[in-house]
Amino acid sequence: EPARLAHGMVEKFVAPLPFIGDIARGLGQLTGLPEHALRLLSEERLLMVFPEGVRGTAKLFAERNSLVRFGTGFVRLALKARAPIVPLACVGAGNAVPTVANAVGLGRVFGLPYVPLTPYLLPLPLPARIDLHYGAPLVFPGDGNEEDEVVERHVAVVKAAIAALIEQGLRA
Repeated sequence: EPARLAHGMVEKFVAPLPFIGDIARGLGQLTGLPEHALRLLSEERLLMVFPEGVRGTAKLFAERNSLVRFGTGFVRLALKARAPIVPLACVGAGNAVPTVANAVGLGRVFGLPYVPLTPYLLPLPLPARIDLHYGAPLVFPGDGNEEDEVVERHVAVVKAAIAALIEQGLRA
């Protein structure tokens, strides 16, 4: 209380993109910089981060319900801000753009990390049912200056919680 907009953190390449950067800003999304995240959290705003980063968007269709390596920055930010981490699984999003390959070279031409190639060639989203599954908030002790091994253990807990939510969502 009161209801709040969740601000998303997007990759740095999004902001300069024509149309897409404007849409992201209009929806309240910010470039994924630590200073943006800490400011929002210090104002008790909701912050949505994607710990897989761009790696998570590059998954092929067969990998759509799996998790790739998480970064550690989101845990350090949560610790610094003394903010809980609420695990979230987004089940079905991988069906919207059924990627069969990623064209890295073509992506570089457009200032992107890759361009997803689909069975219908265009990287346009299809209608897809997307279910969101939330877990219990996770709170870890510390101030963000912990050793890497400590932070990586916290990341593993978050990743395991999200993996369990994905399995729960697939069963449902």
